Amino acid sequence: QFAVSLAVEFIGVMFFQILGGSADKDMAAWVNGIALAVWVYTAANISGGHLNPAVSISTCICGFYPVLHTVIYVVLQIVGAIIGALVTAFLVPGAEVQMGDGGPGCFSPKGGVTGEQVMWWECVMTFTLISCVYACGIAKPGHGSHTPLAVGLALFACAGSGGQYTGAALNPARVIGPMAIFGCGENTNRYYVRGQVLAAIFAMSVFAFVSGLGPLNPWMAKKAFKLSWREAAYFWITGSPPSRLQKTGTENINDFKQQYEAFQSEQSETGPQKRVAMDSLALNVALSTGVAADKVEEVLALLAEAEQTEHCMPDVVSYNTIIKAFAQRANYSGACEVLERMHAKKRRPNAITFNTVMDAAVRAGKPEEAWTRLQEMRKRGFKPDKFTCSILVKAFCKASSSVTEASVDRALCLLDEANECLDPTLKATLYNNVLEVTRKAELNSSILSIMQQMRVRAVVR
Repeated sequence: QFAVSLAVEFIGVMFFQILGGSADKDMAAWVNGIALAVWVYTAANISGGHLNPAVSISTCICGFYPVLHTVIYVVLQIVGAIIGALVTAFLVPGAEVQMGDGGPGCFSPKGGVTGEQVMWWECVMTFTLISCVYACGIAKPGHGSHTPLAVGLALFACAGSGGQYTGAALNPARVIGPMAIFGCGENTNRYYVRGQVLAAIFAMSVFAFVSGLGPLNPWMAKKAFKLSWREAAYFWITGSPPSRLQKTGTENINDFKQQYEAFQSEQSETGPQKRVAMDSLALNVALSTGVAADKVEEVLALLAEAEQTEHCMPDVVSYNTIIKAFAQRANYSGACEVLERMHAKKRRPNAITFNTVMDAAVRAGKPEEAWTRLQEMRKRGFKPDKFTCSILVKAFCKASSSVTEASVDRALCLLDEANECLDPTLKATLYNNVLEVTRKAELNSSILSIMQQMRVRAVVR
């Protein structure tokens, strides 16, 4: 999805450059405004529809986009504008590379306009454009599908005002692209870009004052998610939540936006009895904290309360967290009850669910129950992984007093099935554990089978 968003930003700016740069002078304001609206509509649901480094930089500083993503966006937006200008040089009669000022899509101040005036006109107009983006597309409740039209109208209005003095670039990529291909505006382009970058900072500051900073901004992330400054900075730069807050490894910024909105609502409450409804992520954090403190009874009560919400809020991570609590207590029956409860709430278990239930069985001294859960796991369409193998080989070793050729064959089939999931070190450890138990049981034919499979799978003894 991220790769697609990058492609859309590149393509969007490229075509915006082609359409806007080749427009008839009398229609330039209309063409640029409509072209921007069209391409923002096209890109909005994929990449956010920035199509402008000033927009990307502003929203990044405010805390709505990660720094690394923003850097890549800006680079591709500029490259898109350069390629768009190159295509324009081919399409427009009389245009040629390095033709200097007057190339299609080039911006230059009108007669008598100073560099400082260009900078401040571009600042005023770009501020108008970015403020429209914030008010319509980022602020809540916003204006939904009308946002691209409003942004296009903002560009049209600015082109009809300050455009008569600067040409109304309002976009660093639209300035840099033609400069790279046609060599135009070498003495004035810096004023355009300065004004646009200033506008990005001013618009962000005003929005932050009116509506608050975004969830990635380190100052807010530190308070909202209880992060250290280092974690908050990492969160802002990469967009990836700290590992200690991840439960499935698939959480992204959208999950944390929901938690951040709950934090903002809580901050705005004035009555002591008012309460903000938790979302699934906040619930899971609370459950995990309770499990870490071995407060299983309190955690179960919280889960029961959450299950009574209008739309059942607990997800598979919520139930997996509770099952883990019972596994840590070697309470297999409790883990099974939570699994049944999960089925009753129509929550589909995943591989982690079954692995944790198996772990509970092994800890409770019921190795055969763990193998039974493996069959259920397979029926649900999940293949055993390295965690499954580690747990069930542990079960095999715990049942060393009752090892049979059938149980050895069962363990070998498991290791063979999950071979691709095992790294060389873990693979060697698991095979050697099975081999050691089999040797103690003096099952010679099984020992030969193990050693043969170890040779086939290149296992180091």
